[in-house]
Amino acid sequence: MRYNDNMMKNMKTTDFVVYNKKTTQLVGSKNRKWFRGLAAAKAHLTRMSKMGYRMSDYAISDFESFYAIEKTEEKINLMTGKKFTQSVNTPRSCDPSTELYWTM
Repeated sequence: MRYNDNMMKNMKTTDFVVYNKKTTQLVGSKNRKWFRGLAAAKAHLTRMSKMGYRMSDYAISDFESFYAIEKTEEKINLMTGKKFTQSVNTPRSCDPSTELYWTM
């Protein structure tokens, strides 16, 4: 599962994301990792540059294009010991390789 159902329900194909070019890690606030328009995504990137981040390390993409380039990582399931792959943007609470997932 790449994104939880609540994220997919609220996300539209016209939404934009700001991400790290090297790791494809999403950048945003705790509650929201996507933006409703290109102007909002650019504004967030500008705010990041004012906080000291290098703008050249980050890019803006629409959700559909980002989904195609998003990196995955291989992890080991904490309970079964089997390897699996998941998105680098999977929250800890949805990651079977963490204790948090199994204690919720």
